[in-house]
Amino acid sequence: MLDYRAFPRSVSPPMLEDILATLRDAFGLLLQGFLAMTLPLVILAIAVAQLPATVYAALPDLEPTLRVAVTSWVAALGVAAVVALGTLLGAARSGLPRTHYLSGSRRLTTIWFIQGLWLLVPVAVVAGLLWLLGDLVQPTIREYAQLRSEAPWRHPPTLEIAIGLLLHGSVLTISATWLWPPVAVLRTDGRVRDVRPAARRMLQRIASLEWFLVATLLVVVALSLLFETSALAGILLMLLWPSITVVAIQRSSDAFRRASTGNFPLIWR
Repeated sequence: MLDYRAFPRSVSPPMLEDILATLRDAFGLLLQGFLAMTLPLVILAIAVAQLPATVYAALPDLEPTLRVAVTSWVAALGVAAVVALGTLLGAARSGLPRTHYLSGSRRLTTIWFIQGLWLLVPVAVVAGLLWLLGDLVQPTIREYAQLRSEAPWRHPPTLEIAIGLLLHGSVLTISATWLWPPVAVLRTDGRVRDVRPAARRMLQRIASLEWFLVATLLVVVALSLLFETSALAGILLMLLWPSITVVAIQRSSDAFRRASTGNFPLIWR
């Protein structure tokens, strides 16, 4: 979980330089792997962004609060899927041996399934809030859903992307598992759940990484609420999250070793 006591009162130049260098390398990873990595992720992100509206339209008989809750859960699952695939492709672009592609895919699928179960908690909170607010929000939700269903390709799915990012990001922050997927891809033996403690310890050792990720999440969600056309920023964030975490681990291999115990070798070249 995010340690608020560790929040830096001021960001020192080395910390800022490290964040900027990580961001630069993450963009470089996306640009270098445009055809093999970025383009497939963009296509998947667009498909994921359209899925919640389809699910909402397919459940007309469901109670309105549950209908929105299910749709929100689907949106968050979609974001988690993009992040998982982006982590695998980013690791592959960074030198992950082909012999580890299959095992890495299995680990990421397991993590995605676990995250899907965890997401039920914030989705239940959303459902409770909607139940409390009742008629104050339902007309707005119906109007937005109708607009999206009538012209799905003319009106950007800004709200769906924002909700998916916010729910998924909240789970990653509360559980301190931002680095769980990339560390799981690096792990060569053991069970997936054994990776999580090492990933949490490593996150604490990489200065300001979690704060930077949370800050980007809040900025994109705020833009999504203010500007309808900010869906592009949400899609970009889906691509950046896995790239940033993969690059952060590569740049902090010493932290990875210190945070790990037992047979936990790096397998990148």
